[in-house]
Amino acid sequence: RPAAVRLPSFVAGVALIPLTGWLAWSLFHRRGVVLLAMLAAAVSSPLIEYSANSRGYSMMGVFAALAAICTLHLARDPAKRRLWALWGVLGALIFFVGYNMTFFTQFIIGLKGMPRHFRFISVYADGRFNPGDDLL
Repeated sequence: RPAAVRLPSFVAGVALIPLTGWLAWSLFHRRGVVLLAMLAAAVSSPLIEYSANSRGYSMMGVFAALAAICTLHLARDPAKRRLWALWGVLGALIFFVGYNMTFFTQFIIGLKGMPRHFRFISVYADGRFNPGDDLL
């Protein structure tokens, strides 16, 4: 059923509103900023559209918001091993939900100077190459 396919994206889109507030609180510790951030997330046209589709963009947003919150907590106390593990799992989930994050990885790999024959990550799931391959 189409509604069942869209339900995870819808739930993730709704969850993104309080997560945006939590992220704003972690950064600024001001109630007004939290409310403005949550309002911006609630009325954002792209977020509403992605929450209505059966794509993984809203889930990717949830995992990215959680990873950002973990990053802020790790900046305060880097000795928390469970947060490091959660941070790594969230990063893997971002890759799993939307392989578009491989573009960012390609950029980082290009900056690090990885040899060209190891750049197999630039292949799409259907076997096509990324148009930016020649830049790396």
